[in-house]
Amino acid sequence: SIRFSSRETAAPASHWTQTGNGQRDGAALALATAALKHAAAKLGVAVAITEVRSDVTAGTWMRGLRPFDLIVAGTVFNELPESHHLSVASAALQLLTPSGHAVIIEPALRETSRGLHRLRDALVGRGAARVVAPCVHNGAVCPALADEDDWCHEELLGGLPPRAAEVARLSHLRDSGLKFAYL
Repeated sequence: SIRFSSRETAAPASHWTQTGNGQRDGAALALATAALKHAAAKLGVAVAITEVRSDVTAGTWMRGLRPFDLIVAGTVFNELPESHHLSVASAALQLLTPSGHAVIIEPALRETSRGLHRLRDALVGRGAARVVAPCVHNGAVCPALADEDDWCHEELLGGLPPRAAEVARLSHLRDSGLKFAYL
């Protein structure tokens, strides 16, 4: 089974738990809910959706959650002070099944991406994670960190799908394509 997560929490299969704070997060979460319902309907999957407001830096957000095969954290770490990245990522990794995977997706900004590289180094250096994408370099040091002008990111050119375009409009992002960094 595949279990999904959005923002700061994770949820069991056929149940989507998402968190956010403030009016802008609320609008984005409403769009994510609509997108998930649409995708589930296309796949013929019944989905229950629950919104949970939580501070991931408090360390209690994962209580009562079961292990997951897949955790996706989208634009979570760029909203947190870097001093919290390792503890939040470590807590999320503890929620994975033995064969589970976590995907972290962040904006393709230089400092945000480099923060993701530093998080990658900390997790790999502690033996807490093995990187399978985008870079399979499993050494303890990310080579992109050697030069302060380097960072890795992806770009998908073209128009955004309607729901993504609406998120871009609400968050005042460009809509000519999708740029992101991920781990």
